[in-house]
Amino acid sequence: ISDVIGNLFLGDEKTENQNKRPDSGLNLLSGGMIMKVSVMCRPLFVLVLILLCTACMPSIPHSVDQSSAALMQPPAADKATVVFVGLKNWQFALYDSASIVGVTGDRECAVAKVSQGKHLFSSFFRKTPLMDGRNRYSFIDTELAQGKIYYILVRPYIIPFAGVFSDLEPIREKNDPNGYWMKLPAWLSDCKVTVMTDETIAWSREMYADNASNREKDHADWLKDEERPKKTIFPEDGVTMPVAPKH
Repeated sequence: ISDVIGNLFLGDEKTENQNKRPDSGLNLLSGGMIMKVSVMCRPLFVLVLILLCTACMPSIPHSVDQSSAALMQPPAADKATVVFVGLKNWQFALYDSASIVGVTGDRECAVAKVSQGKHLFSSFFRKTPLMDGRNRYSFIDTELAQGKIYYILVRPYIIPFAGVFSDLEPIREKNDPNGYWMKLPAWLSDCKVTVMTDETIAWSREMYADNASNREKDHADWLKDEERPKKTIFPEDGVTMPVAPKH
């Protein structure tokens, strides 16, 4: 089954070879029944899966500021500013330890002002039973300096038949193997700034209490991740002036 999923979403050499044969489909054996999935139907299959995920995604209550003024504010002298950049349809709640600091969604950014020092940020997506019924947190370690702005990408991704997950990744000028820093102005030009409401806080209070055990398990798994140190944000990763959106 994993080979079939890999072919459907990645299109490997095995699929290339099958395209050259008269029978260009993939055979999936299950319970004595044969399901034939045509390679030509792969885009449609992916689209249907994405639509299912989108239709079942939970909504996090919040409002949106249509102005980008908050993205252009210089950092406060006694605080560190953290901008969380969201790109896709799925909504994530963002936490500083146990306190919610923002929400991101489709081309939405959250701006948080926090004290200097070490912070453990996390993102949270509440999946529905159709998407395996399990919650998922992702984390990022930071050490922040006052008077600086830091950027974090909330990058969602889909695991077929499991659900929507996210990574929190640093956006920084140096040590930027993925080229996020060069893309940041374009991302910001499309970003609306989210604003938390009383309903956001109430939602968070209920969800956080209900999912504390999931957070503890996910955090324990994350601590074992060998890639974790590479994503840590340090004081020198911040900038003293905001990155201007691309116009």
